[in-house]
Amino acid sequence: MNTTPHSASAICCGIRNNWTGSPPTWTGGWRPLPDVAARPGAHVIERVATTLERHRMVWEGARVAAAVSGGADSMALLDALCELGPRWKLDLGVAHLDHGLRGTASRGDAAFVEQEARRRGLPFHGARIEQPLSANVEQNARRARLALFARLRESGWDRVATGHTASDQAETVLFRLLRGTGGGGLAGIRPVTRAGLIRPLLELTGAEVREWARGRGLTWREDASNQDVSLTRNLIRHSVLPALEGAGFPHATRRLEQLARWAQEDEAYWEAEIRRLAERELRPEAGGWSAAAAGLAALPAAAASRLVRYACELVRGDLQRLDRRHVEAVLALARSRAGAGAVTLPGVVVERSFGRLHWSPSGTQLLHFHYTVGPGDGVELPDTIVRLELAESVVGVECVYNGDVSRLDWELLGGPLVLRDWQPGDRFRPIGHSADRKLSDLLQESRVPRWERAGWPVLAKGGSLVWSRRFGPSAEYAASPASSRVLRVIERPAGVDGGTSVSGPAVTREV
Repeated sequence: MNTTPHSASAICCGIRNNWTGSPPTWTGGWRPLPDVAARPGAHVIERVATTLERHRMVWEGARVAAAVSGGADSMALLDALCELGPRWKLDLGVAHLDHGLRGTASRGDAAFVEQEARRRGLPFHGARIEQPLSANVEQNARRARLALFARLRESGWDRVATGHTASDQAETVLFRLLRGTGGGGLAGIRPVTRAGLIRPLLELTGAEVREWARGRGLTWREDASNQDVSLTRNLIRHSVLPALEGAGFPHATRRLEQLARWAQEDEAYWEAEIRRLAERELRPEAGGWSAAAAGLAALPAAAASRLVRYACELVRGDLQRLDRRHVEAVLALARSRAGAGAVTLPGVVVERSFGRLHWSPSGTQLLHFHYTVGPGDGVELPDTIVRLELAESVVGVECVYNGDVSRLDWELLGGPLVLRDWQPGDRFRPIGHSADRKLSDLLQESRVPRWERAGWPVLAKGGSLVWSRRFGPSAEYAASPASSRVLRVIERPAGVDGGTSVSGPAVTREV
């Protein structure tokens, strides 16, 4: 068991961590209270056990950290895990986050939870938010909790258990329904998440949990802020749901919880289906993901909207603040007859160019580079490697450019070159053209999407371009049968050459 304190920098939002508990050789993770088996609540314990089994929340020997706030639900969670621990030989621990919002009351909660952990013989992990929270208190508190849970997983805990109940589920579903949500939102709180969170009490109502806690003789702390109906969730809990249950819908909480379970079943199907669709429709491209606009527009609405959300999640890692309006904007872009366009979503930019859509993180810095290079040098860019090699041989005209390798007359070049990204105004005369062309026109005529143009590599001698990706050598500097020395410009995808580093002397980067 790790008992080494972690530094405050280990978790965002200024959380300080400290483990106290048993030494590394200690096993079992729990010590039941002397009279625990004789106390009431065995039927409720079995319902929790059924939930654990149905959703495969734990396995034999799993290390489970219970997130305990000190309230009735989390204290009941801890009691249930201690009671059921021997069944799976669980290694248990207790974690508590002091949000620092209620002064001495918050510190009292932390002390209460730590004392309970010690009383049960469990290791305790306490964390505290030291920095003042910004105006968005709930969002920052949630972010801090998730950071703590992630740190627990990193330190070796297989699961982090939270005390969410069916009542919490009903409140979540109703809140999302009123705010506006799709099937994924109606699925509410998941029993098990990809981040390793589990909710063993999710099939018990809050009233059932409190009745059980009282019957077990448990003690807990009351958080006065939970009564503040200026907070939407508290308003739903204390006013909206009771009003519904008193106005002819006595089973509102259970019906909403059932709705969440049905939505979860639907979402499980859709998640598998969208992964299959994504493999067919999406491809990684230019630091993001792209799809054919026509292919997206042809999908059934349910599949298309989910694929849009999936692509957004691939780019930004979550779907926070993304709603139906944003999805509809992307679908409208896919159906548009315009050749180009863009929509900006929270954290994501979606562009359309030449019949394709491209998702990329918003605020992405454009790639600019400027390297002085010569024969024997190589430069590794984010998606490609450009090498320059000098050959003492004659070349046939048909071999001047084959797509990967361009050949230039070194005698005509005769000095250092600059590998850089293209700039507006650059002009270039490809082989077979009688006059210089704007590179931007060549890119447009070649149907190069806008997102691929950023960081497009060119090789320059003074103010003249001598080589460009896709278009090969400039007609003025291209090798010919009369060339005595040939400079080969080789462009390959990064990592193709066995993953080795770029050979040749060090390249000078000019700032």
